[in-house]
Amino acid sequence: MPRPRLVDRPLDKKLSLRTSIVKEVDSQLADPLTGKPRYGAWTELVESLLLRWACGEVPEVHHQPKVESLDDLL
Repeated sequence: MPRPRLVDRPLDKKLSLRTSIVKEVDSQLADPLTGKPRYGAWTELVESLLLRWACGEVPEVHHQPKVESLDDLL
């Protein structure tokens, strides 16, 4: 019997993360037998964090650029 079609199909996104963050997350997600994150662990983590953020459970972070007045520059 064939698998049912996914209604909410995955979409590939590319992002860059600092090496220190990737190493820390990999160590937290590591399987004790293989020492590597299990297949799909990163996807589950990122999806759960993004869903919590979208539902308002995680506060929004907005970085405001520093505005300098002309008087400060002179």
